[in-house]
Amino acid sequence: MSVFLGATLVLETSFTFPTVIYNRMREQATTVFPGVPTIFSMLIAAHKQKSLCFSEITRVTNTAAALPKEHIRESA
Repeated sequence: MSVFLGATLVLETSFTFPTVIYNRMREQATTVFPGVPTIFSMLIAAHKQKSLCFSEITRVTNTAAALPKEHIRESA
């Protein structure tokens, strides 16, 4: 999808250090974020502690497993 859209996609092999990933996403002006429910849980938890904003992101996809309904409510 990213290639088709001409979007910026940052590939990471690990989400062990989320702050590093968040900073890289901002530096690269990431526009597409493919994630799995575990990563979305981490994002929601981090956002509750300190507001996160990725204004360049235009599309988010969920892969690997169904996204729990509570994740959708939390992100709204």
